[in-house]
Amino acid sequence: MSVDLGEFFASVEEEFDVEIDGGSAPHMSPRELGDYIVEHMPEPGERMDEDERRDYTDSIIGELMAQVLGITRYDEDMPFAQIVQHARRR
Repeated sequence: MSVDLGEFFASVEEEFDVEIDGGSAPHMSPRELGDYIVEHMPEPGERMDEDERRDYTDSIIGELMAQVLGITRYDEDMPFAQIVQHARRR
């Protein structure tokens, strides 16, 4: 896993208080990561319905991708390893 992706997943783990398997993480898509986080993150302090929780999760993933990876445009269904590889070619 590239250093950038390692930093990204560490930031996600810290933000959502979840553990992510480093071996499989690069093969997940942003959509799959969002599903995983919603399923495994502790209940937030404020009550959110399922749609609000998913919107919150997706927005934080997008912010972290921009901050850590410098990527703002990506395919939600493309694995992170491919997203990073594609962004580096630009």
